[in-house]
Amino acid sequence: MEIVFEQVSYSYKGLQPAATPALQHVSLVIPSGQYVTLMGANGGGKSTAAQMINALILPDSGEVRVGEFRIHRKSKRHLQLRQKVGFLFQNPKYQLFGDTVYRDILFGLRLMGISEEMMREKAVSAMERVGLSYEEFADVSPHRLSGGQMRRAALAGILAVEPDVLVLDEPTSGLDPQSRQEILALLKRLNRELGTTIVHVTHRIEEAVESDRILVMQEGEVRADVLTSSDDLWAQLSAQGLVIPPYRQLMQSLEQLQGEPFSAAINSEQQLIDFLKMKIREAQRGITS
Repeated sequence: MEIVFEQVSYSYKGLQPAATPALQHVSLVIPSGQYVTLMGANGGGKSTAAQMINALILPDSGEVRVGEFRIHRKSKRHLQLRQKVGFLFQNPKYQLFGDTVYRDILFGLRLMGISEEMMREKAVSAMERVGLSYEEFADVSPHRLSGGQMRRAALAGILAVEPDVLVLDEPTSGLDPQSRQEILALLKRLNRELGTTIVHVTHRIEEAVESDRILVMQEGEVRADVLTSSDDLWAQLSAQGLVIPPYRQLMQSLEQLQGEPFSAAINSEQQLIDFLKMKIREAQRGITS
């Protein structure tokens, strides 16, 4: 499903005399099937924009269109929209309600009016897709799971209803490196295999470069719209004040010593390590031959 923001503005109304602007006249288009990352400093508007895609927040002005759904200040039909747009909160505890993982996944399926047999089939399939064995985890309380498993359970509940759009707010926050990589690999598979449109909010630049496109948000505006396939990707991100990760800084230093850029596409610390190991093996073969 295509997502369109058309001159969208929103301000938080707290106890202060003046409202705090969160989005200011934002216009953008996310084509169906694209994997997009929203980045930027705290307060830049990325989480607000993400929540509007699922109508968790309604615009003060302007309109968000998600497929046939129109989200504006007076819009309705939110239940139908949320069957098409899944939202994963930063803290998965906010969306885990069942006393077991299996019953929690059934919660959204019951709203679809399908048979018990079909619900079971979809729930088991969703669990397997996120790497939670039905036999091992079906009867476990979701609140006894590890952080990574809890996110998987929450994601399974969303995937069971087969949404066309998946919105994730800091889905790897607080996870260890291995769990983080597993969640990212899962999201990429969903995007590739099912064509799911993904909007991923993150502070981690190494996660962002794994998507198709990066939108950098500051002070409620989209300040940069960067395709990750761009030759000058890192220069563009650096120009927006984003902190370039250490592995990339090391890579740039090595490229300067070499006098030319590496031929391989390297967008993570592990990819750089693997690339350097390959180069060392090639050099060793050259010495011994």
